[in-house]
Amino acid sequence: MHIIGLTGGIGSGKSEAAKQFASFGVPIIDLDIIARELLKKDRPGYHLLVENYNDEFIKNNNEIDRKKLQSMMFNSVNIKNNVESILHPMIFKECLSQIKEYTSSLYIVIVIPLLFESDTYLRVINESLLIDCNINNQKIRTKKRDQISSDIIKKIMASQSSRKEKLNKADTIISNDGSLDELQKNIGNFHRLLLQKLGK
Repeated sequence: MHIIGLTGGIGSGKSEAAKQFASFGVPIIDLDIIARELLKKDRPGYHLLVENYNDEFIKNNNEIDRKKLQSMMFNSVNIKNNVESILHPMIFKECLSQIKEYTSSLYIVIVIPLLFESDTYLRVINESLLIDCNINNQKIRTKKRDQISSDIIKKIMASQSSRKEKLNKADTIISNDGSLDELQKNIGNFHRLLLQKLGK
């Protein structure tokens, strides 16, 4: 089984790229989805956050207030580091567990927002695919999608590897400064070339 690490900065279009791979029948493992699942009420991540922060991130319905959590993480290095130390090992463990479910697949895609920030997932994947776009597009798309402040977006981007670093490290780069149709076409081309490379 061949493993693609799909990455890109916030607002770059990773989710749209993953949807296109899924339309080809390619199994997708998305670390953001794993994180959201772990933070649902009565899940392990939820319990550990409550143990560490009581009800600081809890909404009236006893669910995690993910926007408040995100805001506090990117306004406090200590909170960010502590929350990541709680969640990241659980996310990695769940990712490895899901990989085992697809051992008969020709290839799978793992959506890894912070692929180049450590070697954790670089040791798991066979190659990396970067969805790239200019910084202005990142900001516009993120603000429209997440309804968060420009300040938080700026802090999130600062916490990630720079665009230049990603471009230098990626095995393959697909630009997403154009239309959705263009992105889908480029993902389709990547898929066909990969199948040829894998002998299918």
